[in-house]
Parts: sequence; structure tokens; C-alpha cells
Amino acid sequence: AYDWPEGKPEARARVHLDSTAVAALAGEYEIEGLADFIITAQPGPDGTLEFDVPGQGTMTFHAASADEWFELADGDVMVIERDDQGNVSRAVVGGQTVLIRR
Repeated sequence: AYDWPEGKPEARARVHLDSTAVAALAGEYEIEGLADFIITAQPGPDGTLEFDVPGQGTMTFHAASADEWFELADGDVMVIERDDQGNVSRAVVGGQTVLIRR
């Protein structure tokens, strides 16, 4: 058997956030430049955040912290950015900016 390090998944620690923190991230997001492509985020089971992506199904993100989330399936990392008042202003997923629409 091969033991190549690049073939192994990255181990990540999950943290449990209270339901209020997860619910604060729920809402509709759009990919920058694609106003008609709406992604809906909602709290999932066990403190996860689920994104319904049109034509691609659901992506489930797990909390590494209040502002960093990761997906187990392909390792995508999402970083939440907040404005000066602490409100979610946008999320960056896999290097692609996703703006929140509230």
C-alpha cells in the first residue's frame, strides 16, 4: 500500500457553537457577480451549517471556530468576514467571495 501524505485528508478539530451563533449565519448569499445565483444557508444538525447550492445539492460545513468552517467532503474552508458592528458581511469559500443578502 502507498503511504503518500498528499493523499490523506487533513485532520480538523470541530467546535460546537450554540444555535444562536449558527443561526446568525443563516440567510441568502449570492456569488459575487452572479446576482441570480442564490445560495441559501440554514442551521443543520449537530451545529452544522448547510448551504443549498442550486444544481449542486447541499454542502454541509462544520465549525472550526465562529468564523472558520470546513466541509468534510472536499475540504473546502469558509471564512466569515464581519463589518465594524460584528454583522456578517461576506463569506469566502475556497477563495471565491460569497456576499450575504440580508
